[in-house]
Amino acid sequence: MTSSHMKKIAVAIALTAMAPSLYAQSDSIPSADSVAVPHPALVKISVGTFRGAPAQSAELETQMLMGTPVQVDTIAGEWNRIALPEEGGNVWVNESAIQRLTPEQLDAWEQSDRHIVIWTMPVYMTTQPESPHPGNIVTDLVFGNVLEAAPCGKKCDKHKSTDDKYIRLKTPDGRIGFVESKYVITLTDWISREPDVDSILAYAEVMMGTPYLWGGTSAKMVDCSGFTSICYMTGGGIRLPRNSRQQATTGIEVDFSDLANIQRGDLIFFTNPETGNINHVGMALGNNKIIHASGEVKVNSLDPTAPDYINRPIKCVRRVLGHLGGKARRYADLPVYFNQESR
Repeated sequence: MTSSHMKKIAVAIALTAMAPSLYAQSDSIPSADSVAVPHPALVKISVGTFRGAPAQSAELETQMLMGTPVQVDTIAGEWNRIALPEEGGNVWVNESAIQRLTPEQLDAWEQSDRHIVIWTMPVYMTTQPESPHPGNIVTDLVFGNVLEAAPCGKKCDKHKSTDDKYIRLKTPDGRIGFVESKYVITLTDWISREPDVDSILAYAEVMMGTPYLWGGTSAKMVDCSGFTSICYMTGGGIRLPRNSRQQATTGIEVDFSDLANIQRGDLIFFTNPETGNINHVGMALGNNKIIHASGEVKVNSLDPTAPDYINRPIKCVRRVLGHLGGKARRYADLPVYFNQESR
């Protein structure tokens, strides 16, 4: 494996929240016995679960979305250990959730035509361009999933949509199906959009009522930092670090002694009174309101006199929008999404 490939893989694993697709033919996919470690892989299901030890009963550490590039550094039976260099440490994932790749396949994926799901409600890929029903569902999708375009061609004209309502896509493990075009945009278009607080908060508000899950990072279930991460990712094209303590090192500090200083989209961090450590994060909505995941995604007030006062001590407030750098970066600046050496 060349140093160029190793560099790309190292960058790829830094993303713990998304990316996409690959090869359909099973004989082109390396097996666990035939591939050396470390090697790249992609999450191949809508939401992959990553645990602290190689067992289904082990604690859930985080989740990653379909298409997220990862690096496998150890294989133990059906379990793969994934390195997380930016977050530190590693996690374990069952092989049923990832698609192993060769470095050449990673190169091809980086240059492929990909689409990202931007719809916040449940989305289904179907075998034919039609509404989903129990007999035609290929897979479910959540926003932030990324898939590769699969142009139809003459061999599948009978399944081709007669208009632009549907688009034919391919999952990382080669499953092919149709998705309504309104649910996706090209990764190129998404990645070129300027970060926008209105879009970030629009995604946040659509997730109202989403259940809380420790380690959750998807529209199905989220924890507090998973919620802020996916909203900044999908609405703003910004990658935040995975946990609240790491997120509290991003952007610039905001003086919260006067709540009027807090702007929409600012990240608000709370502390455990007993330890003084940061243990929670939410996003400012404006008018002294905060949206956050605690039990479920909900809105509370920062005003101590309000009936829905959050009643947690604020540790700090950070403004990321307009102040990217360090561990808060635009996905457009991460070379794993495009083969930048060829441009």
